[in-house]
Amino acid sequence: ALLSAASAPTKTRAANVGPHQSPQLASRCMAARWLGAACGAALAVLSGAIVLRRDTGANAAHVVAFLSTKAQQLDSVELTVLSHEASLAQGTPDGLDKVKDLIRGMISQKQTELASSVSHSQYCDSEMPRAKAELEKVKDQIDETTAEHDKLAAKLAELKDENDDLAAAVAKTRQNITDSQARRDKEHAVYAEVKAKYEASHPEDTDEAMKAQIKVETVEAAQSLAFRRWRDDAEVAIAADEKKMKLNTASMAKMKTELATTSRDEGTQRDLLQAAEKYKRQLEKQCVVRTETYEERKRRRDQEIESMKDAYEILGGDS
Repeated sequence: ALLSAASAPTKTRAANVGPHQSPQLASRCMAARWLGAACGAALAVLSGAIVLRRDTGANAAHVVAFLSTKAQQLDSVELTVLSHEASLAQGTPDGLDKVKDLIRGMISQKQTELASSVSHSQYCDSEMPRAKAELEKVKDQIDETTAEHDKLAAKLAELKDENDDLAAAVAKTRQNITDSQARRDKEHAVYAEVKAKYEASHPEDTDEAMKAQIKVETVEAAQSLAFRRWRDDAEVAIAADEKKMKLNTASMAKMKTELATTSRDEGTQRDLLQAAEKYKRQLEKQCVVRTETYEERKRRRDQEIESMKDAYEILGGDS
């Protein structure tokens, strides 16, 4: 296998594979009569300071790049599928284990094939509809996320406008209270002045004088009561508006968080859209009727098997 030098158990692999083994790999390449591109890929994996690690994140990115390169070199639908699946599996629980299972299945199928053109046709027939469906699914998800984002943005703007209106209403009401209190104070001052003059003059206790005094007292009491009732109602309205503003502010904070989340989701989905579009283009390019000889098909099949084994080893092999 292309990475046979890396087939030792995981715990000892880093120690057994290193820059010093590049000449050995080169010899194996020559002995196995591999293509120069395949040897270059193997030496790129194991030469210099590169070692296979248990770091699944690094291995995942490594295997995606490796499979993508090999898929283009061999014009292989199967390797394109594997590269796409490995890309989608990054960061998901047990995702790479599922990719390894898929690789094992493909290797087994390839090794038992009588004619690779049959497998090629089967993969194209199954993967092209799946690639189209995946592309449409991602587009639908983007449309849904965009609609949700626009809905949240519109609601946020609506709440902001409502809070601005409420704040303006509260400010106006407070100013009205201040102005009305000033007028009430002036009215009360006039009343107090009239009362003081009346009391100082010691008018005779006539019915007419008594009626005049009662009228003045009644007007003052009525004005005072009306003002207090109006002021109390205004303060209740202010409290209600301020409570509504507080609730709106809390809702706006939550919506801003949701907006940030939908923005990130939309960015991720657009990355997935680009990947799905690229995947579909690759399949369309590779899913053409081939007129290869048996020897060419066999060589392509063997190279695909070797590339799958290499990718399997990059993911940790059977360790």
